[in-house]
Amino acid sequence: MAIQYLRIGFQKLLPRRGAQWLFAYLGRADVLDHHARRWVRFAGVKPDLVHEDVLLPDDAAPEMHNPAELARAMDRAEGRLLRKRRNRKRWPQVGASFVAALPPDSQVSYDEAIELTRRLARRIRDGLPIPVYFAIHDPARDPSRRTSPNRHAHLVVPLRGMDRIGFLRTKLRNVFARPRTNQQNVDPTYVAEGVNWPRLHRELQMRFFLERGLDLVVDPPLPIGNRHWSETVWREEPEAVEADRAAIRHRNRELLFGNPAVLLDRLLRGRSIMPIAELHRFLALFIDNEADRNTRLEQILTDPGVSTFAVHPQDRRPSRISTSSIHELVQAAVNIVRAQARSADDPRIVVKSEMNSEAVTADLEQEIGRQRERALFLVGDVESDCVPLKDRLGNRGSQLSTIEYQLKDSFNPYRLDGSRSKFQKGDLVVLPRSEKTDDSAVAELIVACAERGAHLLVGYDQSRQEGIVSNRLAAYLAESLGATAVHQMDFRNAELHLSCGWPGPAIEMLGRAGILEFEPTHDDGAEDYDFLVSDDPYRIAMTNQNSNPGEGLLEHGPDWFSPGDWITFTKTDYGDDLTPERRPISPTVRENRLAQFIGVPEGRRILISHGDEDLEEIDLRRFPHLRRAAAISIRQAYYAPAKARLKIELTKSRYAWASLLLALRKAETSKLQVDPSVARDANELLSVVRRSMPSALSSELAALTDPEAALTRILEQPPAVVASHSPGSQVEIEEFPVPSGAAHAAGSSGYGSTEAWRRNVAWAEPIERRIQRDVLHEQIWDTLASTPGGEDIVNQLEGWAASENRKETFDRLVELYRGKPMEALVRAFMDPGEQQHPAERPEEEEMDEPLDMMNGRPREWSANELAVFRQDIKTFGWQFTKWSVHLAQIPDTEEPEGPG
Repeated sequence: MAIQYLRIGFQKLLPRRGAQWLFAYLGRADVLDHHARRWVRFAGVKPDLVHEDVLLPDDAAPEMHNPAELARAMDRAEGRLLRKRRNRKRWPQVGASFVAALPPDSQVSYDEAIELTRRLARRIRDGLPIPVYFAIHDPARDPSRRTSPNRHAHLVVPLRGMDRIGFLRTKLRNVFARPRTNQQNVDPTYVAEGVNWPRLHRELQMRFFLERGLDLVVDPPLPIGNRHWSETVWREEPEAVEADRAAIRHRNRELLFGNPAVLLDRLLRGRSIMPIAELHRFLALFIDNEADRNTRLEQILTDPGVSTFAVHPQDRRPSRISTSSIHELVQAAVNIVRAQARSADDPRIVVKSEMNSEAVTADLEQEIGRQRERALFLVGDVESDCVPLKDRLGNRGSQLSTIEYQLKDSFNPYRLDGSRSKFQKGDLVVLPRSEKTDDSAVAELIVACAERGAHLLVGYDQSRQEGIVSNRLAAYLAESLGATAVHQMDFRNAELHLSCGWPGPAIEMLGRAGILEFEPTHDDGAEDYDFLVSDDPYRIAMTNQNSNPGEGLLEHGPDWFSPGDWITFTKTDYGDDLTPERRPISPTVRENRLAQFIGVPEGRRILISHGDEDLEEIDLRRFPHLRRAAAISIRQAYYAPAKARLKIELTKSRYAWASLLLALRKAETSKLQVDPSVARDANELLSVVRRSMPSALSSELAALTDPEAALTRILEQPPAVVASHSPGSQVEIEEFPVPSGAAHAAGSSGYGSTEAWRRNVAWAEPIERRIQRDVLHEQIWDTLASTPGGEDIVNQLEGWAASENRKETFDRLVELYRGKPMEALVRAFMDPGEQQHPAERPEEEEMDEPLDMMNGRPREWSANELAVFRQDIKTFGWQFTKWSVHLAQIPDTEEPEGPG
């Protein structure tokens, strides 16, 4: 499970610490720090560095690609302006330092982690002429932390622009936040506008997973999130941290068991729709038992204030969810856009869509000049979105405000000088950066302009490539009213349009070029391709098996290899079995990479070729992780040679967008074959691609009520209400006796309303533990809740934790269950100090691996490990008879087999 952790801090130029010290620590290197005039030695401090690189502006000096040279230049740029060094209270900031969580190696390969970090670096830079240094750390490479999932990246961004000579003298202001001064605040300086870094990181990951055809999701944020606590507070005020986290957890629980529409509105966070899987993930954080989670999920799905949708009309159950109010608002906005597209003679909405923000601003200025007689209102999600256009307009009178200000009735429509501050009939409303605006805000603005009779001018920057996982309505608006004609673009432009959520040009161009075909796949006729690219793992396995000749120069497992055959690696060779001196920082044998088999020099050593790179020998006795590559997946196709011929098969609709994107990028050497079960012509494929995108609008989907949830809701109602669902028929519902121990509300024949269900069902309010629930993965809690004896084990562990022989019992339990899930449970209850009262660590370690990142992603367990955990729960009591400790009470209904 990927998480959306992205934290920012600022490194100061202190007398003994600066950029050189920071780069040395992140790069695990020994460096002569010219600023501090001393050696800083961090080589070998941790064996977890797997990659480091520098992303430079186009006109930067080539030597700045060396991290040591870049760090010295950063220190010099700040140090040359440092006049006072003694008794100084405020030290200059040398750069912004980011820590971003990355998915572990079991989910995202080495190359994919690097690419994900590069995209994050480019988004942070956002077109500014500044370099970005980044290093990737993987604690799993440390022999003492093999199971750690906390792979992460560090990114350091200078606060000065760079040209070919070096850093500029003037610092870049308002890059990461826009502070303002207000004397009415307790703190006169506050951050008025900032970047939601976790959301940015989450959307980047979701888009990358979709592009590579990965069935991975990013853990959704809580409706009310936790604070980022410094390690000092964690260590010195653990009670305050625990109290704050418990209070936030209680507020989230209230939302979970409260009004479903209010809960969804908080989870949507401006989006118009979300996958139901995200809601299920949220329920798993608070409800242990899977059956109980499904019960609450069904109640949410059938609430009158909730709307559910299916991606395909033939689907049996819905997969997307929204509130009814947001669905109706978006639908109204879509209808207005469709009506405007049909009536081009009276343009009430004008869209200017270009390939960069400068061109968009120029087009907007030109259109405003044509409508100079109208009062002008510049609006945006934040006011800074309108600043470039306002500066370009100069003396042209305009009102600048946020969308929220314009649409909320609580704000005064007049300023202190008597001028209007809100638009009305005949005014021109300009939204310069619609691609950065949430669906809900865009929909509200479109509807408000139509109701008030105002004209709307919209700018859309295609270079940001939004509209796939978020902000779909702005992309739909630009596609409907401002898209470029197909005859005016090439494959590169079509790829950019597809990246914005506009699949029409891509499908038409692929069809014209003869790349797109609609016919049954799995045609095993004459092979005119080098690789078969499939979205079906079974098809890949069978194709590789059928292409196996059964003889050759080398036999490896079920495969035979001859010179010239293509192979792919199923793991990355980090050299974990080698000594630190021999271990490469950047491995050359990487998971999902393709290579050609050359020969067998001797024994079990083979010679391979990485495309145009040098030859390399691999010892199969040390690294046997390779297989045939006649058929490959979408993610592996990105590492195919540039001239390799690809036959791309699309057999599952959820990979339609990823397959189209791959076909465009490999347009010169690829064929895309669409199975009839997905689409039979270009129009059907266009509809499939639009529906398969995570941010698809509700108007593009099929409204569908979950049949199982609806049936459950009917059966839970009184018989008279149930009979009303089937007029003219006699419905008899058997009334079951009230379960023992469940005190139902008076006059209720079932669980009744949500409020009664919350009040009466025992598991709705679980026992509060003195440990934070997120210390352990929800798999542990789910297994405890669903296995007889789990509750008794927790009670027993809490009792042992308070006993006099706690340490002796703890040591024996850890020895018995070492490496198993039960050990994690024992440590959480009997030795919680490591999680909640951490020992003091050096400052650089907190900067390297923040505690809130480590606590935000506990270890996941495999199915086999959880099966062992269930058995350990059942046999927990009689394991310790020879120790003379109090036994856990196992229920009589689940008597374990064995002694005792």
